[in-house]
Amino acid sequence: MTRISRFEDWPRRLEAVLAEAEADRFEWGRNDCGLLAARAIHAMTGVDIAADLKGYSTEEEASAFLQGYAGGGLSEACEKLAAKWGLDEVDTGLAQRGDAALVCTREGSVIGIVDLSGRYIAAVSHNGLVRVPVHWAQRIWHI
Repeated sequence: MTRISRFEDWPRRLEAVLAEAEADRFEWGRNDCGLLAARAIHAMTGVDIAADLKGYSTEEEASAFLQGYAGGGLSEACEKLAAKWGLDEVDTGLAQRGDAALVCTREGSVIGIVDLSGRYIAAVSHNGLVRVPVHWAQRIWHI
């Protein structure tokens, strides 16, 4: 198991990723919730946790990919990645800025990043970048 750690200037790096995502549109396999979280983690740590998670371009392909990768959906894929990279799951009440968060929205489960305010989870949905209250988190992994 490999552990990852944040760069000293991780807040600036996270802010840049979220600003870029805000100007972008949703697209499976290019700008979706999982890849936004992976870009944010990469920016904050230098580690590309999604190196193996590419090659889909539709919702159906993404679902099939997650099933094949982790034997389930997004939650199971997050668990597998967290174990691989030594990311500790913490109680949802202990979410910190820059942590990865699984949250249920009207569109279904999405993975996002706790933003710099610490009050919201930023995630890409079909409507672009959205922010939902951090207390909506179902699971949190400390980055």
